[in-house]
Amino acid sequence: MQSMQRMKQETSVRCRPIECGGLRYLWRPESFLAKAEAEYAIAQLWRLSAGSAAWNADAAIDIPAIDAQSVARFHELAAGALDWVSLDDLLPPGAAASLDTNRLPALCQASSGYQFGGSGPFPMDLVAATFLMLSRWEELHHAGPLDCHCRTRAKYTLAHRQGFLDRPVIDEWALVLRCWLQHLAAGWHAQPPRPTIIVTHDVDRMQRFPNPWRVLRASGAELVLRSRSPLATFHRFAEGVKGFLSPAADSYYQAICRQMDFCESLSVRGTFNLMTARKGEYDEGYNLALAPCREMFDEIQKRGHRVGWHPGYRAAADASILTGEKARMDQIMGATRYGGRHHYLRWSVGKSWEQWEDLGLLYDSSLGYPDEIGFRCGTSHPFPCFSLPRQRQLSLVEEPLIIMDCALQNVVERQGKSAYSMALEILSRARTAGGSPAVLYHNSYRYASPNAAVSEDSLLAAVQCVLE
Repeated sequence: MQSMQRMKQETSVRCRPIECGGLRYLWRPESFLAKAEAEYAIAQLWRLSAGSAAWNADAAIDIPAIDAQSVARFHELAAGALDWVSLDDLLPPGAAASLDTNRLPALCQASSGYQFGGSGPFPMDLVAATFLMLSRWEELHHAGPLDCHCRTRAKYTLAHRQGFLDRPVIDEWALVLRCWLQHLAAGWHAQPPRPTIIVTHDVDRMQRFPNPWRVLRASGAELVLRSRSPLATFHRFAEGVKGFLSPAADSYYQAICRQMDFCESLSVRGTFNLMTARKGEYDEGYNLALAPCREMFDEIQKRGHRVGWHPGYRAAADASILTGEKARMDQIMGATRYGGRHHYLRWSVGKSWEQWEDLGLLYDSSLGYPDEIGFRCGTSHPFPCFSLPRQRQLSLVEEPLIIMDCALQNVVERQGKSAYSMALEILSRARTAGGSPAVLYHNSYRYASPNAAVSEDSLLAAVQCVLE
């Protein structure tokens, strides 16, 4: 008896709960998360659960803290070996989380069972799960081989291996907690934000035919590689000459105007990420200080859309190049505080967010995959970034990218499904979760192939369906 009492006393001394709103995290010094990490993660989980609603009572849900060994086992599970939990065992009587599924992946298991009745610890460490997904911890500690552009490959990530990349799992588990909070606190209701979609456009190339050489090259490609038709080649040449002589008639230039029209038709503000990179193998090198690029920049702002920065390919690996491009963008913008997205999505954990924070940027929107669609961070909500090397929350905000045009086409070609149905499924899940994710389609991609045009049109139709 004395031994049991001593064990309880020792446990209470080691356990140092961290509370945020209606959630209490049973943190201990030997837990996987450091205290700063736990404080950040529980604040984000509470925000996803409650929205802007206040909580004026004692915490209602206890969440256990797992240790480092449990996290290691979680990441080392064989593909498809993760348990999926029935929501019937985890929701209050008569409650529904309004999801399109009755089962969710068991993230960071903390006990042998998965039932929860409103008392005692929740069976999963959702605070640690939130931290792992938002910080991209696994990309620092369990990364597979990078691709040829030094990017994380989706197929090596936990979400892809265990089959939940297509779900905003942190958002969905937060909805489960929301149901319990409303059940346990009579009269309390969450106040989630109004869901929307951040429609973005990376302008890798401002013009399709900026010079006579590009006209000749496109005409030659039409004759030798594409249609091999003299008539089609003549039309391509005529199109090129027209675009070169009158930039307003250039197809890439016109596409930007159509993108603004599309956003305005849905009463949303588009984001146009423009480049200040010097010409290189993967960078067009257009000059925003000169017409017609400057005229388009002015038109985007005049029509009330958001201009962002799209640093060049080499800037991701060279801090001096990144700083130089940022200085040129500052001159164009007449400001130093704005956001953007890495070219080729060349984002690196433990480096990119920190560089953008030091440069005074407001937001990033690089966290999607170049070859997959879905929720790389497990959420459809913008969130404040956490620096793993600095062990603190940054002022920089991440606007997660869930669908990119070329990634959608890649998935369609591999799986043979409808681009529209796939895009609509992902966007609908984000809307159910109350999120505001980013989608990306380029002003130049639809001209890559007929299939590219079909995928872009399907994406736009899905965006329109969700927003209207």
